[in-house]
Amino acid sequence: MINVYLIQIVFWMVCHCFKGKCKCADECAAKYQKVLFWGTLIRLLFEGYLELCLSIFVGLTDLEWLEDNYSVTYNNIFTIVFSILLIGLPVFILGFYSNFLDKLDDETF
Repeated sequence: MINVYLIQIVFWMVCHCFKGKCKCADECAAKYQKVLFWGTLIRLLFEGYLELCLSIFVGLTDLEWLEDNYSVTYNNIFTIVFSILLIGLPVFILGFYSNFLDKLDDETF
């Protein structure tokens, strides 16, 4: 799922580069900007939260920094970044809904 998300980000960046030159690129960039940064990212974290937590916690226990192996370094950085995201997600959700508590009855919200 993460690779698909990264491919979508690259596609959005390409469409964003051609924005203003092609009507199709304008429409795709606008569509992906709405979907990509809210719908897809939050859905990715919600659906894979437990699996991500388990794999990240296993990865955090086995961090090794080898100087000549870039795949291990990438894995360690990936583990650290996602552990910060997974810890911050419940805090973000709590803060977001507490700020918009009065708008929860609104249908568009």
